[in-house]
Amino acid sequence: MADQKFMIATRNKKGQIGYLSEGLSLPEFADLFKPKGEVQVLVDYSPVIEELHRLHRTASDEDILNKYNAMFNFWQDAKTYTKESLKVSKSEELSKQANSLINELQLKLQKVGRELSSKWSSPLHEWRDVVSFIKRDSDIYIDTLLCFIHSKASLDINSFKGETVLSSYGKFLHDFVSNIYTRLLREGWQQDSFLKFIAFEQPEKLQHYLSLEGKGETSDQFLLRVLKEQDTYGGHDERQGYYREVSIRFTSFSNEFVSIVDVFRDLLYKISSVNAFLEKLRKGSHEWDDSSDSVDELREEIRLLK
Repeated sequence: MADQKFMIATRNKKGQIGYLSEGLSLPEFADLFKPKGEVQVLVDYSPVIEELHRLHRTASDEDILNKYNAMFNFWQDAKTYTKESLKVSKSEELSKQANSLINELQLKLQKVGRELSSKWSSPLHEWRDVVSFIKRDSDIYIDTLLCFIHSKASLDINSFKGETVLSSYGKFLHDFVSNIYTRLLREGWQQDSFLKFIAFEQPEKLQHYLSLEGKGETSDQFLLRVLKEQDTYGGHDERQGYYREVSIRFTSFSNEFVSIVDVFRDLLYKISSVNAFLEKLRKGSHEWDDSSDSVDELREEIRLLK
């Protein structure tokens, strides 16, 4: 996995894991909602989609890339129309393209997921291409979903109240990635073996994993819990006399295996973030803010994070 540059999450000033992709930090989707008087507005997040496209526009097989880039270009053009009838027509066409691409990606991911399962007992170097395929297609899946959401929100932000299709797309990728991620975390001969390894060998990463668990557990709390779960053992030392000790044992994982788990951790974080974004839209009572000041502010924020 050393030849791949994977997304690594970091914690922002609020203590959340930041949405990062290939070294670029992007705003939390929840932060795109801003108070405006007594209502919440959703800032036009076109700059986020544009930056993600810049990162992923060459990262898949030719057929998928052609469809992804064609959809992105259509989305870019559709945003420029102001006449209501044309906006509706463009949104309908964008929906067709996005639906088609997402359904095709679902089939590809299911196929490559079965391939990964068949290689589970194989040496890790045999996983390399499969993991890369999953990452690339999942990134494009998320980008496509964001385009779909943007098109719908810009046309009628209140239309999400009864929405089910986009939510089902988000759930599909969440379940797909989560199943692989959970299986990876179970590797090792002892419960929480991987997290114990991270806690003691790569402690700077531990909170990223714990935050994804959603239990509110901090690194210190995890370590204390692990310590309390251990039995004590007695011994005797000629100089110190009798003593009691605690031993924590866990499987040793290779850097390549950790890199693979990181990939699925980060994909799971990304799709969870998008699903939370969708859920907030489903609750309604939002307005769309495509003012040039708001969009330029977001664009500048992204520029400063590069």
